[in-house]
This record gives sequence, C-alpha cells and structure tokens, in this order.
Amino acid sequence: MKWLSKLTIGVASLMSLQSCTFSVPQAESAFQKVQSLVTVKSATDEVLWLATYKGHGAVLKPYAVEGYTVFANDSGDAIAFDGWVVRSVLGFGLEQALTISD
Repeated sequence: MKWLSKLTIGVASLMSLQSCTFSVPQAESAFQKVQSLVTVKSATDEVLWLATYKGHGAVLKPYAVEGYTVFANDSGDAIAFDGWVVRSVLGFGLEQALTISD
C-alpha cells in the first residue's frame, strides 16, 4: 500500500508540473531581437547603388574587378572606384568613357 500512495503522489506531482510554465521575459525579448536581425539580414542580401549623371539615373550592383569596385548594370552604365577616387565612368549617355587619373 505504501508504494501505491507514493505512486499516486508522484503521478499527481507530474500532472501538476505539466500545467506550470517557466518564463523569462528578458531572454524572450533578446531571442526575438536576434531573430529579427537574422531575418533582416537575409532579406537585404542584394546590395544596389543609385547613381545619377547629367539627369541619367541608374541602379548599379557592385563587383570586385582587378582591385577596383565596379558599379555596373545591364544597360552599360558603369563606375570604377579604387577605394579613394572614382577612376572612370561609362554609359550614362556619354559618347566616350570619362577617365580620371592623378
């Protein structure tokens, strides 16, 4: 009989524990913040740049080419940047490429 009362108390204890919840609002808030940052980063994987020259606007994507960052699009507009100075501009309605040298 003793084991039956212990079993009954054990089952009753387990059933009452199932209805309990454990909550840490600070941890939940931090988790939600990290989750939102990860979601934002995955949504902004594609980087686009906007450029305008003499009224001609273009949406450009950056590419690494031979030590330069080249901002270009499918329409033939391109800007070559060496990290300090814009070195050349193509397209944008220009008849010739615009080059810049020191």
